[in-house]
Amino acid sequence: MSRWEEELSGEVTFWLGEDAFEGFVRWCHNCKNSEGKAYRTNGALPIEEGHGHPAWELVSKDPLTISPSILCVPPHGCGIHGFITDGKWVPA
Repeated sequence: MSRWEEELSGEVTFWLGEDAFEGFVRWCHNCKNSEGKAYRTNGALPIEEGHGHPAWELVSKDPLTISPSILCVPPHGCGIHGFITDGKWVPA
């Protein structure tokens, strides 16, 4: 099973970025916007200064923990809100 197939099978997935995405935490989830359109997000959260603001703090690489929380911002996003803590998605 490819990484993409694994991502599509879960609700929220995340991993440390590599290559062009080094310095980011990648995250994906099943999303439905305010118009009801369903799609799969594919975001990159900056964890180092210089990659954009605000930068999330990389608390731990293994298990992956970042701070603060993550919000898929409406109206284009679904409003899912939670934390990546100890390698798990924790709803807010």
